[in-house]
Amino acid sequence: MAVSLLQLMREAETHLGQLVNMLRAPGVATLPGAVAIVAVKAAGSIAQQRPFFMNKVLPVLIALGSAQVGFPRIALQCFDERV
Repeated sequence: MAVSLLQLMREAETHLGQLVNMLRAPGVATLPGAVAIVAVKAAGSIAQQRPFFMNKVLPVLIALGSAQVGFPRIALQCFDERV
């Protein structure tokens, strides 16, 4: 059973949308710390490796860095290794 490129693209968009929605406030404040860290690192990796998706991922990551949503600070430190 062959999977078409279009089908893979749709599935990737769906999963990326779910990841981005997890990271939006206020839902991100309810995530366990480990899940938040993994989600931030995954979103950052996707943005770095696939610049096509950066316009979806980057605004959410920037909002996390500037928002006071109860997001674990350690998750942001894991994403930004310069901190």
